[in-house]
Amino acid sequence: MNKASFLLGSGFSVPAGYPTTAEMNAKLGKIDASEIGVHSSREAWFLNRKADANATSMGKGEGNFVHEFLLFYNQNVLKSVGSFHYETFYDYYISAFNTNTYSIELRNFLEGFRAPFKVNSDNHHLLLGFNDTFTQLLAHLLTKRLEQAHLCKPYDRGYSNFLLLLEELGKQSTVHLHTLNHDLFMERLALSDTIEGHLDDGFTELGSQYYAKKLDAFSTYMVRLRQFTDTYKERFCLYKLHGSIDNYWATFGEKSDLIKIPWGVSANEIHREVLQDGELQYLRRSSKVVPDFLAGTLHKVSRNERGRYYPAVIEHFQTNLIESDILIVIGYGFADSRINSYLQKDFLSDSEKQMFVVDVVHLKDGYPDRANVHFIEGGVSEMNIDLICKYI
Repeated sequence: MNKASFLLGSGFSVPAGYPTTAEMNAKLGKIDASEIGVHSSREAWFLNRKADANATSMGKGEGNFVHEFLLFYNQNVLKSVGSFHYETFYDYYISAFNTNTYSIELRNFLEGFRAPFKVNSDNHHLLLGFNDTFTQLLAHLLTKRLEQAHLCKPYDRGYSNFLLLLEELGKQSTVHLHTLNHDLFMERLALSDTIEGHLDDGFTELGSQYYAKKLDAFSTYMVRLRQFTDTYKERFCLYKLHGSIDNYWATFGEKSDLIKIPWGVSANEIHREVLQDGELQYLRRSSKVVPDFLAGTLHKVSRNERGRYYPAVIEHFQTNLIESDILIVIGYGFADSRINSYLQKDFLSDSEKQMFVVDVVHLKDGYPDRANVHFIEGGVSEMNIDLICKYI
């Protein structure tokens, strides 16, 4: 049986109700201060027309800066309506932040913001706080409460073909699922008859020293958190190449680990189990409240080469491409030059390998023009999986 891998892009999650890139750009390109809440803990979220309980005591300066900064960027940098893209914007401000190099227009804006809004922060800390807020707002758009109900056959039409194809491929070999998405929809599909929870994402609970204080309606208790160990043993393996909205760095002294923070747990309630004076104790530290995922185009390239997580999953991606005979690409627009280079070098260079590109529209730009690349129309919901199964 031929070995198979998947590459999933943003279009994969759209039938499940997740926003398209265009919808995210529209939402993030213009944000009024009244639309968001910012807590003193640095946590931020969209209010979605709900009242902000902290509106009179905190978050006003951060909210005003979000509004004014986006207004400045659209009017003075883009200078055109409808051209905002959150990844390009991210590159714009994070470059100034990382290098401490500000254009004249950006410096003038930052200086001009302080006086009327009575802000004392310097340029660096203004952008630091903005990045914390903006990244969390981006994550909030991709956050949907995960239902724990098992997905039984017959599946919902939206992902029935995908799950049936996955089931066929997983009968005799490990299936590698590489995604560029930050959302948790693939984790939702793990609760299906096809996967039955047999999905590894490189994070392990057993042996983890990290815990979180979980606050329920009638009790408070500690839950163990999964940490990244780069372990993949199940027949379905998930590699989130650009990170995830539930990935957080927990730092205790010089020790820092990437952990998963589940729904309902605050990043400010992270503890590490340590042995002190012959007794096990919980040390509490505030995790970085910003989830670890990659935005921006240039920033993705630099981050892919640093740290323990991104180089590890990228290495798996390359190895899996080399060892796979079939690659199914769903909802990916071929706009990431780095990902494209891996596809060309590690997969398409072998004419015996077969790539299937599944989308609702046949791309004109960036689409690999090779004899071993086959387009399948209909998107993830309507794709004809028989066209793929005949190569298995």
